[in-house]
Amino acid sequence: MQVQGIDEADIIKTDGNYIYVINFERNEVTIFTAEEKPKKITALKGEELLGDKEVKEFKGYKRNINLTDMFLYKNDSKNYLVLMSSVSRFKENQQQPSLKEKVIGIMPIYYGEDTTLISIYDISDIQKPISVKQYEINGYKLSARLKDGRVYIVTNKGFYYYIRESANNDSLLPYYIEYGKEAVKKKLM
Repeated sequence: MQVQGIDEADIIKTDGNYIYVINFERNEVTIFTAEEKPKKITALKGEELLGDKEVKEFKGYKRNINLTDMFLYKNDSKNYLVLMSSVSRFKENQQQPSLKEKVIGIMPIYYGEDTTLISIYDISDIQKPISVKQYEINGYKLSARLKDGRVYIVTNKGFYYYIRESANNDSLLPYYIEYGKEAVKKKLM
């Protein structure tokens, strides 16, 4: 922590009782006891964070979810783990657009969508973390901070790969997805 009261995301966190570690090779966060000889309590796998939830615009896309970093925070009597992940969606065997549909660009063409997933877990019962809320913001996460129970996140979204929907200007606008009973995509502007 560089500034008092403002937490930075990291790959290892502790609350004094437990140690939370992101293992990139396994793509999971593992929770251990904070003892001389730590014992594994449980693990959350990156690929399983969203389950089968998906907005209708991305039905039929293949999805990869990779954990990046996390926060811990306490609110009243509850403890929370906030996981941040990068999400890549793409279509396998997608047809390349015809020359009439192409927009000239310098960068290689990418037919997919990259977003940042924020998953909030209630870890008051450390044996059984409960997913409380999930949000997904388009673009790559550049930085994130936690202050007073709120996550502030900065993402970066490039436009060079939007060749596939050049006629649809809405595809360029920033959005987020809120996951509840249903997945709902909402514009930021």
